Amino acid sequence: MFDRVSAADYYANTVHIPVDSPRAQILESVFRRYASEERYTAASAIDTRLESRINASLMTHLSLDAGFQGSVSFGTAALTYYPVPVEVSAFKFVGQSGMPFPTPVFSIGEANFFAQLAWRSKYLTLIGGNAVNISSEGSVKLLPRLAAFYRIDSSWAIRASYATGLRRSPPFENANTFEFRAGAEASYANTGNFRETETIQSMETAVRFERNRFRAEGIFFYEKASNLLRPGYLTPGSGFVPTWTYGYKNAPGQALSMWGIQGLLRTENWSLDLKNRKVGNKVVTWYAEFFMQYARGKEWFGEPYQPITDVRNAPRCMTQFRTNWRTGKFQLMLASNRQKNTLSSAVVYKDLYGRRTTLDHYPVFRTWDMMMRLYLSNHFLVYLHFQNVFNRHYAGIDASGTADDLLYNPQQGRTFRLGVNYNMN
Repeated sequence: MFDRVSAADYYANTVHIPVDSPRAQILESVFRRYASEERYTAASAIDTRLESRINASLMTHLSLDAGFQGSVSFGTAALTYYPVPVEVSAFKFVGQSGMPFPTPVFSIGEANFFAQLAWRSKYLTLIGGNAVNISSEGSVKLLPRLAAFYRIDSSWAIRASYATGLRRSPPFENANTFEFRAGAEASYANTGNFRETETIQSMETAVRFERNRFRAEGIFFYEKASNLLRPGYLTPGSGFVPTWTYGYKNAPGQALSMWGIQGLLRTENWSLDLKNRKVGNKVVTWYAEFFMQYARGKEWFGEPYQPITDVRNAPRCMTQFRTNWRTGKFQLMLASNRQKNTLSSAVVYKDLYGRRTTLDHYPVFRTWDMMMRLYLSNHFLVYLHFQNVFNRHYAGIDASGTADDLLYNPQQGRTFRLGVNYNMN
C-alpha cells in the first residue's frame, strides 16, 4: 500500500528542512495521524434516478430509439482516516471529535436526452445518434455517435464506428482535497465543484470473414481522452507560511491516446464421428477460439509529472485461447491467458514523491484454467474446475486509484472447485 495523503503531508512539512532529525519526528507524527492502529471511512448519500425510453418503427427499414435519464444525488462524500467509527448524515454534516477532514454536504444533478436512428437493409446498416448531457452546474455537452456495417457477400463484411462519452467529477473526488501547512494539522480544502468534465472519443474499423463454422475478425481501434481527473497532485500555494493542496486535478487538454489492433479466430461446434474407430460409436463436438491484442499509447499528466510513452495497466500484447471438447456425457474445457509486461500506475510517483523503489513494470505471465464436467442425466451433473492450474503468481491492475493505492495487486493462486449442479427445468 502507498498512502499518498501521508506522503503529501510529510513532503509539505519537510520540503524546507535539510536535516534528518526533525524529519524523523515529523514522520512519526504523520504515521500516528494516518496509519497507526485502525482507521475508518464514513459516507452517506441518497441517489435517485428516473429513466424513460421509447422504440419506434418509423418505416420499413428505419427505426428510432430515444429516451431521457435524470438523476439527483445529495449527501456526504466518503472520507477516511477517522480514528473512531463515526456517523454522518445525507442532509447535514454531523461534527464529531476525531474527524480530521470535515466536508460539507454535496448536491448534484444531471439530465440526459438521447435519440438514435437505425436504417437496416439486406446488406447495409447505418446508425446515427446524439445525446445531450446537462449538469446542475450549467454545463452542456453533446455526445454524437455514428456506425456503419456493410455485408459484401455471404462471407465478408466490414464495419466502422465513432462514439463520444463523458464522465462528470463525482463527489468523492471533489471532497477528497486536503490542505497542508508546515507545523499544523491537515485540514479539508473546500475547493468546490470546479473540475473539468472528462471526455472520451473512440473509433473502430473491422473486417470479418465467416464461412461454415469458421469466423475470423480483424479490428483497428483508436481512443482519445481529455481532462482526465487524476489523484495525487500536490500543489504549492502562496503566503508567508507555505501551504500545499493535495487532491484530484484534471490533466491539461489531451490526457491519453491509445491505438491498437485485435484479432479473433473462432470455430464452432465441429462434430467428429468416431463410429468407425476402435473407440466405439461416439461423436466428439469441439470448438475453439483465439484472441489477440496489440496496443500502444501515451499519457499526459501536467506539472510536475512527465508524459509517459505507454498507457498504465494496459499490456502492449495479450493473447487468450479457449477450447471445449464434449463426447457423450463428458466435457473438457481448457483456457489460457497471456499478458506481456505492463506499466504500473505508480511509475509517476517518482516525479514528486521520490518513490524510486517501486516496481515500474509487472512481468510477463501466463495462466491456464481447466474444467471437466460429467453429465449424469439431463438434470444432474458433477464438475471439477481448476483456475490458475500452475499456480502462477502475478499482479492484476493497480487498485484502487484513490489515495490508498495498492501498488501490487496480487491475484489468486491455484484454486479448484468440486461441485454438483441440479437443474429442475
